[in-house]
Amino acid sequence: PESILTQYGRKMFRNFLELTAGTWDNKQGAAVAAPADKKLSILDKIYAHRKNAVDEQKKIPALRPEALQAAYDLNIAPPQLSFPDRLRQSDYPLSLMAEIKRASPSKGIISANVCAPAQAREYAKAGASVISVLTEPEWFKGTIDDLRAVRQSLEGLPNRPAVLRKEFVFEEYQILEARLAGADTVLLIVKMLDIELLT
Repeated sequence: PESILTQYGRKMFRNFLELTAGTWDNKQGAAVAAPADKKLSILDKIYAHRKNAVDEQKKIPALRPEALQAAYDLNIAPPQLSFPDRLRQSDYPLSLMAEIKRASPSKGIISANVCAPAQAREYAKAGASVISVLTEPEWFKGTIDDLRAVRQSLEGLPNRPAVLRKEFVFEEYQILEARLAGADTVLLIVKMLDIELLT
């Protein structure tokens, strides 16, 4: 996602505001061919890598989609909080979302040795309404086990923060995996998903 506060975000927003209605017939010659040597964005690279990794993961017997669904059907997923309701229950004038992130493609290593559950406890004590946990392993150095440990560390806290899985989510399998690990919600990068998948 691109913030409208960045230079690229402002340009994107300006372009959006300049859109006009019409038909393909009215816009003859408006289409521009994509350059043949266009480089993949980092989002595209990570997305392609995650697609391959998830496809491989689903071949592991205990992690097959059927196995996760069977576990979910046994009602063993931790109880789920309503994300919007939890945002509205802040003791403060605003709701704070804190994030556990070891690294990023743009910043490199941020905090490689962070203990995810201990950091989550600190965020909860400081009043965070939501804790976002990066679970992408290559570029962000997170795992689904981080999310699971974060959720366990928050269990029993009064008015516990909601837990968000921040990952390149592109299929229901990953949502099921997130719920079983204790996520209350997941981040969807709409730019990376097609309309059919979103509806």
